[in-house]
Amino acid sequence: MYIVMDMGTTNTELFLCRDGKVVERVKGSFGASFGKKNGHGALCDSAKALIDSLISKCGIGESDIEKIVAVGMAGSEFGLFELPHIALPTDLLALAENARFEKIDGINIPFLFIPGVKKMKENEAVDVMRGEETEAIGLVSSLSMSEACVLVLPGTHNKIMSISDEGEILDFHTTFSGELLDSIVTNTILAGQVSHKFEIADSEVLKGASYAKENGLNAALFHIRVMAKNKIGIDELSSFLYGAVIGEDVDLIKRIAQGKKIYVGGRRTLRYIYSLLLGEENAVFLSDEEASDAMVNGSMLIKRIYNACTKRKAIIEAVEKEKIIAIVRGAEKESCVEAMKAIYEGGIRLAEITFDRSGKKTPQETADIVRMLVEALGDKMYIGVGTVTRKEELIAAFEAGASYIISPNCDTEIISLTRKLGLVSIPAAYTATEIAAAMNSGADFVKLFPANQVSADYVKAICAPLSDAKLLAVGGVNADNAKDFLNMGFCGIGVGSNLYNNKLIKEKNFDALRELARKYSEAVKSE
Repeated sequence: MYIVMDMGTTNTELFLCRDGKVVERVKGSFGASFGKKNGHGALCDSAKALIDSLISKCGIGESDIEKIVAVGMAGSEFGLFELPHIALPTDLLALAENARFEKIDGINIPFLFIPGVKKMKENEAVDVMRGEETEAIGLVSSLSMSEACVLVLPGTHNKIMSISDEGEILDFHTTFSGELLDSIVTNTILAGQVSHKFEIADSEVLKGASYAKENGLNAALFHIRVMAKNKIGIDELSSFLYGAVIGEDVDLIKRIAQGKKIYVGGRRTLRYIYSLLLGEENAVFLSDEEASDAMVNGSMLIKRIYNACTKRKAIIEAVEKEKIIAIVRGAEKESCVEAMKAIYEGGIRLAEITFDRSGKKTPQETADIVRMLVEALGDKMYIGVGTVTRKEELIAAFEAGASYIISPNCDTEIISLTRKLGLVSIPAAYTATEIAAAMNSGADFVKLFPANQVSADYVKAICAPLSDAKLLAVGGVNADNAKDFLNMGFCGIGVGSNLYNNKLIKEKNFDALRELARKYSEAVKSE
């Protein structure tokens, strides 16, 4: 379990998450402005009290919480820990790679702070945001966006973001509309005549936008005063006000979008009014669930990528040190954990669970087996997924907890997405052109398949111009020739049915399987 902390300027909300779902939440009336006024220590005390209340409410202890993922103003100058903004363009991987793992005085649970984003011009920051970048990542992921679009996230400060077809945040603009509305409602002569709580009158929203566009916002605001004297109701006056203020944002949004689809988030009233003014053809009015879950979903995703990124180096080192990956085909739920434990006890530390191409097992069934093995052996073995040729398979493997992705071909899109998810990429290739393409796309290792069809001279010729290629031999490898492949120039091997012997597993002869694994382990490590 872990906690997502969404800290704003005046409020902080905590979400207790288990298995990717929110199971409980609490809200506190403090934020970065409280830290600015009362100091860092007082803010930490308030944060700890809110954390304690959430834990107590759920009947768990601090030791049950893996970490607290902190978003928004928690990472600001007046938050719990100041984390610098990162520059545009940015994406999921960049946010995860720049997240910081920190301890906060007085709070026993460690924090993972997600950075904000800044827009630079001539070496100066001209716009900044904290929290909305995580919300955007959550929306891009949950909506499976595959085309360039614009995200509108209304709030205290309205963010208008340009998103690429690959999910990058390319640009953003901030307007003061949320704060302006609040100031008008609470601190002007219109206070009491307009409100944030009102029944939306569509016609008055449109009139307000039109009046402000023709006469200017100042004139539109005073016109509300005149309307009030004419006994116009608070719902109509508030609708007119929102239309007048938000209408100015709409012109900017349309210029930025230039015909692209516009997704509108934020609280329901604002979502509806922005969508109304933008027009149904351009705007997608997000559901309550999509809008409210975006921040937490983005936080969860960034946390998972961060965890994957922190494991990358260890996995690469493990492949180079252990030199052998067990290729598991036809794994069955009933026996795979016990079989894998036997292989581990025999000295094997890496295993690839392959997707089934025969149709006997669905991708989800394979992913469930991966998840089960990660939970049972995650601290002992690195579990990867093989025969990955489609994006859907890659996502399923990632969500199941796989640490590396192995493919039977060189698909540059699969390699690129694997790296974006923070995972180790091991595609297959055969020729120098394919190997170079895999490496240029970000492959960490290249599986040369079928390895038993090449000679030592071929491998030597390949490695001469591509001396930085880390090649794994797969296909025709057994305990007797394993060392020969390493001597040819391969940095490791992959072994399938010769090692993960389904006959032994069916017979539940795990002692024999353990000894077979030991034979391979000793073969690759012998002098």
